[in-house]
Amino acid sequence: MPPVPDVDDFSFQEPISGDTLLLDDLQNVLGSFIANLQQLLANPPLADNAVFLGHVALDLEGLSRILMRISQATDSERFKTVGEIVHNILMQTLEVVGIRDRDVSLASATAAFDPQNPLSSDLHKILLNFLQFSEQTLIMVHELQFLQEDLIEE
Repeated sequence: MPPVPDVDDFSFQEPISGDTLLLDDLQNVLGSFIANLQQLLANPPLADNAVFLGHVALDLEGLSRILMRISQATDSERFKTVGEIVHNILMQTLEVVGIRDRDVSLASATAAFDPQNPLSSDLHKILLNFLQFSEQTLIMVHELQFLQEDLIEE
């Protein structure tokens, strides 16, 4: 087992700010969501995979939590702006085949997601719509990638 470093060995390091932790969290979860969307577009049967749906739901739930923390905790205008844009994407009302009697968004579909019945969820229907309208979904993926790159420059 390697020796434990002396506390003085870390004196040159600056403390990690709350913004840095939030930024890392946002980059990681946003990156995971982007990767899941790319996988979905490359492999459409994933839309009917309960485990995959669960991963997407966890990413979206994580994004929602991080965005809530960003809106309350950061002083960085660019960071807040990126957070607001991602929040708007999650909250945007979607027209989804099979859901006509109410408004649905990625956020509301995630909040209502039942891991016991993933294939009857609104999130499942949204992912099927993403496949049906793959060009628009790809545009959204590119926008999210651009926002993620903007975070890296932060």
